[in-house]
Amino acid sequence: MKRIWAFLAEGFEEVEALRDKVGDLMFNFNYRSRWAVSNGQCIVDIDILKQCQTLAKAELKAHKEGEYYVSIDVARSSKESNNASAISVLRVRRDARGKVREIQVPYIAKLPNGLNFKQQTVICKQLCYIFNPQALIVDINGLGKGLMDYLLDEIILDDGSVLEPYDMINTDYRSEFRNAKRIVYGIEAQSNNTEMITNFISIVESQTLRLLEPFDVNKALDIPDTDYMVSEVLPFLRTENFISEVQNLTVEQIQGTGKLKIGQVVRADKDIFSSIEMGAWYIMKFRNNGYEEEEDDYASVFASMMRQPIIRRRGRR
Repeated sequence: MKRIWAFLAEGFEEVEALRDKVGDLMFNFNYRSRWAVSNGQCIVDIDILKQCQTLAKAELKAHKEGEYYVSIDVARSSKESNNASAISVLRVRRDARGKVREIQVPYIAKLPNGLNFKQQTVICKQLCYIFNPQALIVDINGLGKGLMDYLLDEIILDDGSVLEPYDMINTDYRSEFRNAKRIVYGIEAQSNNTEMITNFISIVESQTLRLLEPFDVNKALDIPDTDYMVSEVLPFLRTENFISEVQNLTVEQIQGTGKLKIGQVVRADKDIFSSIEMGAWYIMKFRNNGYEEEEDDYASVFASMMRQPIIRRRGRR
């Protein structure tokens, strides 16, 4: 009898280890057959989404001439066990006209639970140093402004190295540092929700979105979650987490309006989805003009020159 209980206990520990690694949502979808919605209810056809899983290799550093964008969804939970931000690196491939042909996601990181804004900013800036992105997309609603403050500031690490300050592309908030790199695009309001949702559906249905190939999550069990900067395996696991997040999402129309909102079958994380949704929306909205000549909007340029910027000073946390 003792041997039987020991065997059962060992099996239970293995199951719990798997659950801790892949997360509750993915575990319940894939191992307990719970909560999965039909394709008619899901935000996208999951079979088509899985057809987008064509990338054979994760990228831990930028390729020469690669065009990259970094997008972060800031954790909003007050619970340390559910307080992990997600960062996605998106790489754009263009056609002969300069239009977006593919939006690849060769790297996804789920940050450790409970990191403060400064710690998250350090990771963001380290990834930006590695990938040299065209833009860093951040949801700056609510708690996201805390991250923005640190992004606009210079950070000196314990070893004396300095992480440069960034500046905003699209808001009146500006860095104190005159030569700060203008790469931060802040998403300030929920007014773009409908556009973001329809854009996500479009890039999946057209298979413009490209994800890492399907992956046996058991291969990641012995890899610490803290190895997200060096492991070529963890981005594959996080891609599977992303698929599970999408499986849990529905689209709902707000009554009395033509606007859409995201619904969930069960309340769960959707941080990776949000980071990819925001980054892809920014790319298709602002970086898909191709080589067509555009007339300069001189009135807008003049207005931006005359507008008094709001300086985000240290101490406003």
